[in-house]
This record gives sequence, structure tokens and C-alpha cells, in this order.
Amino acid sequence: MTQVGHIVIGLIVVIAAIYLFIFVTQRLTTRQVAKLMIKLQTLKDIPMQDRLVKGRKMSLMGQTLDDFQENEALYNRIVATDFDDVKQQADQVLASAQGFNIWQTNQDLRNLKKRVDQVARDIDTVNQGLTDLEQIDAEHKQAVQDLELKYKNLRKTLLSQNFIFGNTLDKLEDILGELEDEFSEFSNRTENGDHVAASEIYESLAMETNQLEERMDQIPGLVKDLSTTIPEQQEELQATFDQMMEQGFTFKDNFVEQALKQIEEDRKTTLEALKNLTLKKVQEQLTTLHQEINQIYKTFENEYQASQIVQKKLDELREYLGHLQQQNQNLNQLVGQLNQNYIFNHDEENSIRDLSRQLLQVEKDLDSIRLGINKKEVVFSQLTEKLMVDENQLDQVEEQQIGLWDNLKVLPEIVKTAQNKVELFVESMRKIKRRVERQGLPGAPTTYLNFFDQVSEMLNKLQQQVNAPRVNVDDLQRQVSIVGSDIDNLQVATNELLANATLTGILLHKANQYREYPEVVQAVQNAQVEYNQFYNYEKAVEVLGQALDRIEPGTTEILREQNNQNRLI
Repeated sequence: MTQVGHIVIGLIVVIAAIYLFIFVTQRLTTRQVAKLMIKLQTLKDIPMQDRLVKGRKMSLMGQTLDDFQENEALYNRIVATDFDDVKQQADQVLASAQGFNIWQTNQDLRNLKKRVDQVARDIDTVNQGLTDLEQIDAEHKQAVQDLELKYKNLRKTLLSQNFIFGNTLDKLEDILGELEDEFSEFSNRTENGDHVAASEIYESLAMETNQLEERMDQIPGLVKDLSTTIPEQQEELQATFDQMMEQGFTFKDNFVEQALKQIEEDRKTTLEALKNLTLKKVQEQLTTLHQEINQIYKTFENEYQASQIVQKKLDELREYLGHLQQQNQNLNQLVGQLNQNYIFNHDEENSIRDLSRQLLQVEKDLDSIRLGINKKEVVFSQLTEKLMVDENQLDQVEEQQIGLWDNLKVLPEIVKTAQNKVELFVESMRKIKRRVERQGLPGAPTTYLNFFDQVSEMLNKLQQQVNAPRVNVDDLQRQVSIVGSDIDNLQVATNELLANATLTGILLHKANQYREYPEVVQAVQNAQVEYNQFYNYEKAVEVLGQALDRIEPGTTEILREQNNQNRLI
């Protein structure tokens, strides 16, 4: 095929494609126009004219009439011009679709859609306007019926139950009258079809009516509280106060009289606030009133309970005081008896006198409280702390009495124990003396003899002290402790003395085995001098031990250990 042939075939294909595209576009445009015409017919078929006729039959006025006429004019324009204009515009779109100017056809189709959508929106506007008008007309007419019935019932309640509203009745009737006047205006506006103006009236009218109903619900309870409940409580409080005063009760700083007076003033102030319908303030003041009333009830209860505690505590403390006074007398008698045989060092007599003064002061306090009760001059709640102080004082006195009693009663036992110890001391001294004598020593060191004599002398004095007509117990106990310690020390010194004397003999016997050693012979001579002339047995052991240990190391310690073991046996 030649090149020209190919070109021809290409042109035929392009032309066919263009023709096909134009054909399809024409069919789509025709179909879309048909859909728009169906939508337009649907809008025409809406029975809007019947609703407009119904609206014209309403007695409309004011802004409501203006709104209706605006919607009616809009719909008349749609019927008179818009429907036909849209139909003509659709025919134009179909006509242009038969040509080859596809861009112009699409532009015309878009304009047609916009025009149909605008007509639909305008009809919706008219439809909504009429719906709102019908709805508000029905609501207002229903509101007129409801409010008329409500006001009749409110008026009936105020007339038939005026007593439950107390001093608020006139104010409530005035408010109801004002609402009824506003209701007449609302009813007239509704009847005349001026629903815009009626809506403005109804908004405030409904709110004020609800407020009135809420007040009428709250006020009877507040009136009852202020006119019945609180006055009854005031009477009860006053009667209770008078009765308690007759029974001897007194209240701090005239609290109850002032509180009752304040309650009455607050009640009157709250009634005035109630008359002005300031209900929030009334409720706040009522809370304060009830708190004041409860405080008085609480005060009565506290004082009554305090009186029971005080009366009981007074009897208990009086009995307690009598017991301690008797015990103080017993202590005084015991001191008098023991004073014949014992010398006191802890000022017991003055301690007992001081306790007597304390008991006397408590007795004066209790007498003063009893006198105040009899004269009806005391506040019971203020006495409980004072009685607690007195009770603590009595507890301290009793504690001191018990301590004194224990210390005094044990004096004979202490002396008896000391006598027994002295007898044991005497026997110990005898045993020590016999042990030394049985040893058959040539003598004893001066220091030991002086110590022995010193202990013997102290023991003699202790014997005299423990058997004296009047014993100083504290000093006796100290001397018993000292002498006992000295005898223990003397016992240790005696043990060492006898041990060293025996060990000297053992070492001398051991030294005889080493006569060939001159130093041993010399040591024996020196030891005998210490033993027989100076009685320094410890020195004799030292001299012999050093000589023997040089010849046979450890000899002295071994013999000392054996000696100690034999002494234990």
C-alpha cells in the first residue's frame, strides 16, 4: 500500500473516532438534561400553592406577615418565570448538543444544573418557611392553652392555700398578675399571627413562670420552718433553759440568753428576706439559724452530762480524800511510834505535814465547788477540768503516802537484817582469829594486826549501833556495808598471810635439798630472819623462791600451786 493510502485510512479512523465521541457526548447530554427535567417536574408537583393558601387564611401581622409574604413572592416568581426559564435553557442545551461545539455544550449543561439546583434551594426555602410558620403557630396556640390553665391553677393555689405562703402572698400575687398581663399580650399576638413578637414575649414569660412555680414549691417549706418549726424549737429551748436554771445550772457568759435573743433577731431578718422573695439568702440564713439552735441543744446536753460527771466525781473524790486523810493520820501515828526506836534522815515528819496541807487544799477546793453548786453559781462544764486536777493531786499524795509507808514499815526488818549480819561478822572474826592461832606462827605483820584491830573496833561500834535504843537506819546500812567489805578484805589478807607462811615452810624443806649451794644457804638464813623476826612471810617466800628458781626454774610457782590446791582440799 502506498503512503497516500495509509494517510487516507488514518484520516478515516480519526474521523470515525471524532464522530463516535460526538455521538456519545450527545447521548450523555440528552440523558442528563432528561434527569434535570424530571427533577424540575418533581419540584413543580410539590403542593406548595395549597400551603400558601392556608397561610393566607391565617391572621398574620408584623414580622411574621413580612416573612410569609417574602416566601410567597419567592414561590410566585419561581412559578411565573423560573420554571419556564429552566425549560428554555434545557431546550438550548439539547440544541447545542446536536452541533460540534462540545465545550459550549458542556458549559450550557453546567449552567442548567446550577439553575435547577437554585430553583430547588428556593423551593426548600419557601417550604421551610411555611413549615416553621405552621409549627410556631401550633406551638404558640398550645402555649396559650397551657399557660392559661397554669395561671388558673396558680391563682387557685394562692387563693385556696394562702396560709402556706405566709408573708410572701402579696408579692406572689403581684408577680402572678404581671405574668397574666404578659400572657394577655402573648395571647393577642398569637391570635393576630404576629408570631415573631409572640416568641419574644413567650421566651421571657416561660422563664418567669417557671421561676414563680419554683418559688411556690419552695416557699411553703421555708414558711413552715420560720413560722412553726423554729418558733417551736425556741419555745422548747426557752423552757429547757428555765428548767435547767431552776435546777442550778449556769451557763458561761450568759451564752444561752444571748443566743436565744440572736436567734429571734435572725428569724425576723430571715422572714423579711422571705417577704422579698430572696430565697437563696433565706436558705443561707436558715442554715445559720439551725446551726445556732443546734449549738444551744448541744450546750444543754454538754452541761447536763457535765453535771452528772461532776456530781459523781465529787462523791468519789470526797471518799478518796477521806481515805487519804485517814492514811495520813496512820502515817503520822506510825512515825510517832517508830520515832522512839529510829532516827529519821528523810524528813518524813515534814513530808507527812506537807501531804496534810495538800489534802487540806483539795478539801477546800471540793468544798468551794459544792458551795458553788448549792448557790447555783458554777458552770458544770468548767468544773470537770478542775476536778481532774484535784484527782491528779490526790493520786500524787497517795503515791507519796505509799512510798512513805513502805519505807517506814521496812525499818524493823532492815534493823533485824543488820543484826543478823553483825552476828555473822562476829563469827567471821572469830574464825579468822582461830585460823591464825591454829597456824602456830611466831607472829603476824604489823599491817595485818593493825587492820585486824581496826576491823574489830569498827565491828564493836557496829554492835553498839545496832543495839542502840534509837537506830539511825541509813547510817546503820552504810556501816554494815563498810564493815562487811572490810571483813571480806581481812579474809583475803588472812588467806594470803597463811598461804605465804605455809609456802615458806615448804620452800625451806625444798632448800635443804640444795645445801651444797652457798646462795641457797644464804637465802635460807635471810628467809628465817624475815619469818621469825619480822613475820614478813611474803618476803621470805620471795627470798627463797628466787634462790631455788635459779637452780631449778619454776620451782616456786609449782610449789605455790600445789599449796593452793592442798588448802582448797
